[in-house]
Amino acid sequence: MILIPQTDLKGGLWLLISTKQRILESSRHQLFWVMEDLAMDETTKKIIKYASYGFIQGMTIGLTSAFCWHRYMKRLPNELLAEIKKLFLREGRIEGSWIESSPRITTWQDEYRLVFVGGITRRENEQLVQYQFMFDARSKELLELEKVE
Repeated sequence: MILIPQTDLKGGLWLLISTKQRILESSRHQLFWVMEDLAMDETTKKIIKYASYGFIQGMTIGLTSAFCWHRYMKRLPNELLAEIKKLFLREGRIEGSWIESSPRITTWQDEYRLVFVGGITRRENEQLVQYQFMFDARSKELLELEKVE
């Protein structure tokens, strides 16, 4: 058994609730329980009830979409690197490749863009040659590919 402080409009009040009962109570039942203790008319209770449902749904949707976006942004650099590697494999073997795991903001053609930067090393005429590339993070467009001297 645990003691939980509960206040109402009249002042402080201690409620004795079993631990098991407290764990099994859903947030919906707790909301109705608190609303019954307060002196409110039915309209106010309905407004609070539906506003809290909307708030909970909004939080759920927001957290879910943030989680999905985070997973997508973690997977995207590897997909872009695989795409550029396919292009280079047509012309010969690749010795090494890399890509930054988080995008950076840069200016390209007088516009601010969110880009992934990476590089590929391959052997040409018995020498290692390095290339650097830049992908747009939003459109997945290859913005720049240049040979590093």
